[in-house]
Amino acid sequence: MIQFLCVDLTFTPCSLSSSRGFLILPYRQGSVSLLHLQSTQGIAHLALFMAFLSDRARVEGSKSSNSTDNYLNPSKLEDGESVRFCLLQENPIDFFEVWGSLTEDPTKSRPYRFEGDPTPEDISEAMGTEATRRLNFDGTAPDPAKLAIAIAIYNYEVGKVQVLQFSQKTLITQLDQIAQMEDYRDDLLAFDFVLSRTGTKKDTRYSLICVPQRKNAKKDKDEAWEQVKEEGFDIYRLIDGTDPFKPPTA
Repeated sequence: MIQFLCVDLTFTPCSLSSSRGFLILPYRQGSVSLLHLQSTQGIAHLALFMAFLSDRARVEGSKSSNSTDNYLNPSKLEDGESVRFCLLQENPIDFFEVWGSLTEDPTKSRPYRFEGDPTPEDISEAMGTEATRRLNFDGTAPDPAKLAIAIAIYNYEVGKVQVLQFSQKTLITQLDQIAQMEDYRDDLLAFDFVLSRTGTKKDTRYSLICVPQRKNAKKDKDEAWEQVKEEGFDIYRLIDGTDPFKPPTA
């Protein structure tokens, strides 16, 4: 009988699925991503493939459903989607965010952002008659203000600069943990990240891993970033509710 071995350097539980002689492990930081099992004269041979192969299988073929505009939002990814990017700024900005349903069309909503944790009065004043505060997932109370972070990135999938913004606590924690690791903390801009989503609704799970930077992409990335900065990019305009990519007209 052939026994399967699960190798996980993070010491966290992992699940296995088999398909055509391959054992696929969830792609996460510090984990072996792909195992190929061969049997010769009754002896099982376990071949370990490096993480970049899993990158290629899970990232190169995937396209973020939110990748065509200037923003990358993890919640817009479909179940099973991944996107690969690199950071363009040393530090993200952080703020509090509340979503409101527009009065003219309740099917549409927009975010209201605050530098500090807003009071209910602050939120009501900001929304005015334009919107009403969105309810939580259960529809039992107003959706609370959430701490969010945003940072400029280069999205390899579409070859352009975007603003990555998210408020998911799991992603904020994962990014902070990566930033404090000895291998990465000195220069996070020298690495790539792979952001993935699995599940839907309350079963949604996100993961963020750090990988070696993609080869032969530096020139395109640097040129795109320089062009955006020359055009007046300012990520702090996001807090004011204006476009970071478009300077205000006089």
